[in-house]
Parts: sequence; C-alpha cells; structure tokens
Amino acid sequence: MGMFSEETGNKGGNGNGNNSRNQDFEKAKGFANLYLPTPNGGRVKLGSIPLRESVKGEKAALDFLMAAENENDLNERIAKILKNLQFEFTPVTDKAVELALG
Repeated sequence: MGMFSEETGNKGGNGNGNNSRNQDFEKAKGFANLYLPTPNGGRVKLGSIPLRESVKGEKAALDFLMAAENENDLNERIAKILKNLQFEFTPVTDKAVELALG
C-alpha cells in the first residue's frame, strides 16, 4: 500500500480533467526539485515539480511535507517519499509523435 491513497493520484493536467493551462493559474505552494549526482560528487538539476493545492496528488505531497515540525522531520518525510517513489520514463519517438498528432 502506498503513502497516498489512489484518489490523491495525479493523472496529469490541473486536477479538473482539463490538461490545458487556463486563466485560473495557481501559483505553486512549494517545489519538489530533482537532482542527479555527477561523477565529481556534485549534482545537476533534472527538473522541478510545482506542488499546488488544487491538484490532489500534489496537495497530498505538499501537506505531508509541510506538516514537518523541524528539518530532521522534513528529511525523514523526504526519505519516506523517496523510498516509495516510482519513476517512469517514456521516450519520445517519431512513432509516438505521429500517434499524438493523429
């Protein structure tokens, strides 16, 4: 069983079934920044995920992280997320672009 219930999952888009951006823009309340390690012991930023209260999955993560009482608690919560994180990669191919464009 995962950390968040199925109904908090983010299916993409803005949480209301509309995958396009609209005039009801909501600023993120926080960001989940992703980094990859470099061979010399540094890190390079892979990307950033905005966490908004209007998207169920993002709100669940935001609430979980914001409930941290101190830095140690926050680090433990981040570790728990990382332990349960699932990563998917979907390559963009000419065939995928053709199918998306119809």
